[in-house]
Amino acid sequence: MILSKALDNLLKCLISHVLSRVQDKHSIIRTLFQFVAVYEYDAADEDEVTIKEGDIIINAEIVAEGWMVGTNSRTGHTGMMPSNYVEPQS
Repeated sequence: MILSKALDNLLKCLISHVLSRVQDKHSIIRTLFQFVAVYEYDAADEDEVTIKEGDIIINAEIVAEGWMVGTNSRTGHTGMMPSNYVEPQS
């Protein structure tokens, strides 16, 4: 447990260090992380994607305040979704 927390902290520090030296931070974040849906969201527009709790979101990128674009790996659909409905997968 202690080793796991130490490795977690080391990884966070390493990611922070790398991001501080990279100009296109969003593409690095998109490469490093997958996200998991923590809430359901029904697409309200044709450029949005429906997600269910537990869905894995890949190729995600923050595009506006509170919104991200990503691909729902369960359905294969790509579109916008609220960024506060997902969290980084650990």
